[in-house]
Amino acid sequence: MSTDERRALLGGLNWTVFTTVARLAADPSLDLPEVAARLSRIAGFRPLGEMLESHFLKRSEFLRC
Repeated sequence: MSTDERRALLGGLNWTVFTTVARLAADPSLDLPEVAARLSRIAGFRPLGEMLESHFLKRSEFLRC
């Protein structure tokens, strides 16, 4: 792969993020749903979403009552 092809593949991702995704995707012991689940855990989006929901959405529902 040429340098230009690698840059195009990387896109706007940080190199560390790209290599993490690539390593998981290349693991033959993982299927696509497991790769997605592991990336989701690494990213921490679920805890962030839960925190936002509890601090803002539920609070706004309580205040409307």
